[in-house]
Amino acid sequence: MDEFEIKQVLWVVPKFPLPAEDGSRIATLSLLQTLPGLGYEIDLVYFGEDSTQARKDLALIPVRSIFNIPHTPRTADDLLEVFRRVLKNPTVPVTLSPFLESARKCREFNEIINSKKWDLLVYDSLHGAAHLIKDSCISAREELIVYRAHNCESEIWQRKSMQEKNAFKKILLKWQTALISRFERLLCKRSNAIVTVSEKDRSSLGSLDKSISVPVGFKREKIASLKTEPNLLFIGQLDWPPNRDGLEWFLEQVWPAAKKARPELNLTIAGSGDGAYLEKFKSLDSVTVLGRVRDLAPLYARASLTLAPIFYGSGTRVKIIESALYGVPCLSTTIGTEGLNLENGQDCFISDASKGWIEILSKLSLAQSDEFGKRAEKKLAVEHDPIRCAQKFQTFISEISARPQNRES
Repeated sequence: MDEFEIKQVLWVVPKFPLPAEDGSRIATLSLLQTLPGLGYEIDLVYFGEDSTQARKDLALIPVRSIFNIPHTPRTADDLLEVFRRVLKNPTVPVTLSPFLESARKCREFNEIINSKKWDLLVYDSLHGAAHLIKDSCISAREELIVYRAHNCESEIWQRKSMQEKNAFKKILLKWQTALISRFERLLCKRSNAIVTVSEKDRSSLGSLDKSISVPVGFKREKIASLKTEPNLLFIGQLDWPPNRDGLEWFLEQVWPAAKKARPELNLTIAGSGDGAYLEKFKSLDSVTVLGRVRDLAPLYARASLTLAPIFYGSGTRVKIIESALYGVPCLSTTIGTEGLNLENGQDCFISDASKGWIEILSKLSLAQSDEFGKRAEKKLAVEHDPIRCAQKFQTFISEISARPQNRES
């Protein structure tokens, strides 16, 4: 095949990509909006409830059709729910079990996969591919199988288990890490191509001979800066565990001391997801919790620094990219800035200790914020250009398609 023969594409995602309020949706939407302009004809399959809004949103995504696998998101925070999943599918990771169940109950899912000869079958994240845990026929398929990895999922679990203090939870996390790692390796083996979002993840997942790093494409939006005081901004999915744990750490161990050292500091917290845990911080001075915000530009215009207190995770922090492209520098951790071409003390601030965060916040000036923001914007603008990223994806898939294929089972 050459690049012009890659036409019919089935793209499987674990959730509908709109509204694009979190990093994974932004990453997915960027390719879905750009690849059709390069000749790809995409049919989209997503896990979730069918809705009139989703059908309306189809006009914003240039795909040919959408199909939903009936699926109700369920959290793994409830221990009873965790035990139910373990008893039902003891060899399946608890976060993948609901997706496996939904796919197996949906007869139409198998019908659409087998309805035609696709040129490309893209699994956009590990969760959308959960049905392959029980599917032994994938090695017989003719289309190219592509795994678009938003992160190294097993690395997230491993890092979380290393941080866990409770002995029972630590054992549970290590066990789940092993299950996730096993399926992650299986999916990588069964895929013809692996497309990660960073070189760090590419190295972690292995299979370097059939993988490439394609950064998250991001449309730039120029805004006029309205910075007049040291306004801090946290934006992210509030119930994603690394965000929740990091935000709680910041509010407990950093904010009180930073506010005392610099009374003019203000903090705004925005993001989708369940932020009920933030209720206990509502008495903190100069902290505003907005929840979901449709238009983030006004928040970035007033922000002098964004925060990404991430201590475990993988992939790249899309909100750090977004912040840089708005010209706002970020204060994060070593893990938080993994996979990004940013340098501490030049275009971002990095510290893994509360003392370092407090010191940075107490000394930050608006002039320094502007200088670092401009450097970050200039550095990431080209690398994360949506068209450039889509072209890199297309070129790599064309190269892979020209090779003799021998998918491992």
